[in-house]
Amino acid sequence: MEHGHVVDGLTAPVEVVYDRWGVPHVRAHDADDAFVAQGFTAARDRLFQLDLWRRRGLGLLSEVLGERYLERDRAARLFLYRGDMDTEWAAYGAGVRRTAELFTSGINAYVALTEREPALLGPEFA
Repeated sequence: MEHGHVVDGLTAPVEVVYDRWGVPHVRAHDADDAFVAQGFTAARDRLFQLDLWRRRGLGLLSEVLGERYLERDRAARLFLYRGDMDTEWAAYGAGVRRTAELFTSGINAYVALTEREPALLGPEFA
């Protein structure tokens, strides 16, 4: 992918170009590669935001933001989905699960890159 990063899950080279407003435009061989690249790019640009959203949904904000988030975490954990995920995914329509999994694999590829190259993490993670 861009800057010579090898991203697991891609089947062909992908180009990400930022326009003058800072909006990334993904050019890929196929839709699968585009979704992986979109996830990677979203993580590169917004990893801290994605991490906060993940923590909020799982009830893990107090781990990083302190005790004042314990009640919010407790509430989030009460609302965690505990149903059958295959049925849930089927309700979203054909192809949605695969798209979400590809996007997530791109996010995870960027996270793996930051583990190898911690300097890529934003200052928010300090």
